[in-house]
Amino acid sequence: SFDTLNEAMLKLQNCDIVFISFEYQKIDSYNEKLSLLSISSEEDTYIIDMMQEDMDDEIVQKFLFNDSIKKVIYDAKKSLSTIYSRYKKIPRNIFDLHIASMLCNAEKNCDYRDVLYQNFGTTFKVRDPIKINYKLRPIGAKALDRATINSQSIRLLYNFLHEELKLSGRITIHNDIVAELTQDPDRKST
Repeated sequence: SFDTLNEAMLKLQNCDIVFISFEYQKIDSYNEKLSLLSISSEEDTYIIDMMQEDMDDEIVQKFLFNDSIKKVIYDAKKSLSTIYSRYKKIPRNIFDLHIASMLCNAEKNCDYRDVLYQNFGTTFKVRDPIKINYKLRPIGAKALDRATINSQSIRLLYNFLHEELKLSGRITIHNDIVAELTQDPDRKST
């Protein structure tokens, strides 16, 4: 509901860092549409239905483009492309776990659940063979659980990889790559 979304966004606006999982519905072999945002703070997790007809997109936009909040995501290229296609701008203050995992010598181009498993072992493996259909409404319990686990896993992985980057001296490399990704497409140099 509108009040619940407003309350969640107000709480999240006061966070220094959030952990966001983008959940997509497959449209065809080549296209996906943003279905849910799962956003975890240090205390709470919120699921936002981005396909809800009466959703206040303005308050979500205000949150996403708040430069004082660090937004930790996996695969910034895909996620930022989705945000750009919706809002015609790109948020700043991004930490990309995919780039961080590659800089920390994790397996290239692997799913973040695989990176979690690779770094923490079976204790944190969250692989579930059941495919989740994020297109169905109302959203089912399995889809909500998976989205919640995804953003909480991003938080866990961030804590590990951020420290690894600092210790290896590669945090600046990460930040430079992300700075290039977060340039507005119209302003990128050719």
